[in-house]
Formats: sequence, C-alpha cells, structure tokens
Amino acid sequence: MSISYEINVGLFDAGHADDGLWSAVHDRYSYLESLIGPKAGVDIRFHPGEEPTAVIRGKADDYGKLYMACYMISVKLKQDCVALYLPSPGTGHLIGPRADQWGNFDLDYFERF
Repeated sequence: MSISYEINVGLFDAGHADDGLWSAVHDRYSYLESLIGPKAGVDIRFHPGEEPTAVIRGKADDYGKLYMACYMISVKLKQDCVALYLPSPGTGHLIGPRADQWGNFDLDYFERF
C-alpha cells in the first residue's frame, strides 16, 4: 500500500546563494528521489520576509525509508529538520537532528502542495 506524503524543506542554510536556489531544490529533490523512488513532485514557495520552501509531494511504499530519507535530507543539507505531513491520517512530524528544538509539528505553518 502506498503512503501519500508532503514534505517541506527550507532553502536557506544549505550552502547555496540566492542565484543557486534552483540548484538547491534540484539537489534536495534528487536526493529524496534516490532514497524513495521517482514518485514525487516539487514546488517552490516564496513569501516576503520568510524562508523560501521546497514543497515535495509523493507516494512511498515504506514509511521507514521515507522517515530516513527526511532525516538524511536534513543532515545532508544542513537543516535542523524537515517537516513531513501524511494527509491520511492527517498527522505530521518534524524530522532531523535538531527537530526537538522546534517543538511539535504545526499544520498552520506547513505549506500544503
């Protein structure tokens, strides 16, 4: 059974200048795809005064691999954590080496695809 998911990945603090923004998105998407397969789409969101965010949506066959992919993305791209949302059952998680510093997942701050 496939698991539908959405992931938010911040685009600052990843060693990319503004002119490398698309490169940062491509790197993150490619890394996620290499871990869980090519069942994902990506969108970029910009809001004045806020960190640009890559919003990734897809389906995974294995929750453990999805969780590890999120964790490895946060480590590889020097993020405190990434946000993972599972539309069914409607739960979310912050995943990464410093996720505990950000509190609990809050859907109000999550960019839906």
